[in-house]
Amino acid sequence: MPIVAFYPSSNIHQSPRDTTLELKNSLSKTLTQYYPFAGRLKENSPSYVDCNDNGVEFIEASNDNEDSITCPLSVQVNHFACGGVAVATSLHHKFGDARSIFNFINHWARVNAALFHSRDIKDASLVNPHLIYYQNRNTNLPEMMASRSRVGCVTTSFSFPNEKLKELKAKVTAMTVESGQPIMNPTRVEVLTWLIHKCAIRANTKTNSGAFTPTGMVFPVDMRNILVEKLPGTTIGNIILMIDVPTRNGSEFEPHMTIGELRKRKTQFQSIRNFEAATGPIAEMSTETILEISNGLNNYYVYSSLCGFPTYGIDFGWGKPVKVTMGGTMKNYF
Repeated sequence: MPIVAFYPSSNIHQSPRDTTLELKNSLSKTLTQYYPFAGRLKENSPSYVDCNDNGVEFIEASNDNEDSITCPLSVQVNHFACGGVAVATSLHHKFGDARSIFNFINHWARVNAALFHSRDIKDASLVNPHLIYYQNRNTNLPEMMASRSRVGCVTTSFSFPNEKLKELKAKVTAMTVESGQPIMNPTRVEVLTWLIHKCAIRANTKTNSGAFTPTGMVFPVDMRNILVEKLPGTTIGNIILMIDVPTRNGSEFEPHMTIGELRKRKTQFQSIRNFEAATGPIAEMSTETILEISNGLNNYYVYSSLCGFPTYGIDFGWGKPVKVTMGGTMKNYF
């Protein structure tokens, strides 16, 4: 789960080395709060995190190392000829979700900014993590969609101006009203998810000589603020559930069906009391059942959104980033 924040050139540091040393210093102080990220993943049965304080992987510029990594957190600092900097952070998904990594990055940035401006770290409004403690549970879930190709994936960025998004929302609203199943006030995420899904299906159908292939969409939902017993926004872990919506034929990607089903499934999550109740049924599934579900989702498109995440407030003391993006992690991931 790689996150990259780009910063423009400035005269704050005398050399790229000063930037790197500063980031290393603040990172070490941040990891005292996020100590599981400095441990190691043990692939026993069940797998667990060994909080042994072995540290994280810190790379400057680039690295072509393809070895198996058990270190949960990797950091790469990229220096550009123009003087700009990109700080890339990648967290193993077994340790946490997108909210977890953004909380960590913002905490780290505030520590770095405090040190840079010679302020007391205690006054830095830190994003201290909230950890959930459970009794030992023998759960060893296989990686979902593990067979999906990650080789040769290319990340492409598309820009949708606000005016075009407003037009799209109006068009989608009109289409759902005409269908007799109106969806009022669709969000930007909802209409873009529908549009991209429709285009992806059409492109895949064209590639397959016009033959439609049954597929669907997977959409992760942050459960922290949805559960009846809400969790703090700073909770670390995979506090997400997946919405999966099948597309069995060409008529099932009309906006009233796609967006309507997404809303219906998300509303159902609101009746779940706590996260233990949400994960209990999954923990009781057999490995064979999990693999069967995972294989059934291999042809699905995965959609996620960074809207609502604290992305452009990541300030290491050099100013806010000009761009924050998530790196591509697998095929057909939007």
